[in-house]
Amino acid sequence: MSNLKYNKQKHKNPIDEKIGTNLATLRRSKGITQTELAEQIEASQDTISKLEKGEIEFTASRIFKIASALGVSVYLLFGEEQNESKEEQDRKIKELEKELKYLKTINAMLKDRVLYFQQVKAKARIKKITEDYEKEQKKLRVKYYKGIKEIFIKFGFDDVSTFFDDKDYHFYENEFEERYSKSPNYRKFKEENERLKNNWFSEADILTDEWEEIIKRIKKYAEEYLP
Repeated sequence: MSNLKYNKQKHKNPIDEKIGTNLATLRRSKGITQTELAEQIEASQDTISKLEKGEIEFTASRIFKIASALGVSVYLLFGEEQNESKEEQDRKIKELEKELKYLKTINAMLKDRVLYFQQVKAKARIKKITEDYEKEQKKLRVKYYKGIKEIFIKFGFDDVSTFFDDKDYHFYENEFEERYSKSPNYRKFKEENERLKNNWFSEADILTDEWEEIIKRIKKYAEEYLP
C-alpha cells in the first residue's frame, strides 16, 4: 500500500469560521463585493469566498490587510467592539494573535490525532479483509485437495502418503503419472480429476470476481487515510 496516494481530509477550524463569518458581515455592511476586497488585499475572489466560509486559514498578516481594506479594527473581525485606547488595543491584538496561534496549534494536533486513529482503523480493516480473502482461497484449495484424495482411494491407489502432502495441501501429480500412467484405472482417475479441476477453477473465478470489487474499496479506503 506504500505507493498509494495520500489525501488528507479537510477540517474547518472553528476560529477561522468565526472570523470568516464576521468578515462576510462587515464586508456586506460596507457595500464591498468579494472581488473588490480581493483586489485591495491582492488576493483572488475565490480566496475571499473560502475565507468567509472558514475553509482556509487566516494568518495574522491577512487579518490586518483585511481590517485595513475594510477600514475597521481587527477587533471587529474577532467579533469585539473597539472601545479601548490604542495601547490597550495593541496589547489585546498581541494577546489575540498569541491565542489564535495557540488554538490553531491545538487544532492541528487534534487533526493529526484523528488522522492517526483513522490510519489505524484503515490498516486493521485492510488486514481483516485480506485475511478473509486468503481464508476463502484456502478453503477452495483444501476442498479440491480432499476431492482428489477421495477419487485416488476410490480407484484403488493406496499409497496416499507418497503423493499427498497434508501440510501444504499438495498433490504430486507428475510423480503420480510417472508411476501409474499404465494402470487400468488411471484414465478414469484423470477424467474425474479434470472434472474436479474445472469445478475448482470455476469457483475460484467466482471468488476472484466477488473480491475484485472489495479490493477496489480497500484501495479507495487506503488512498483516503494511508500515506
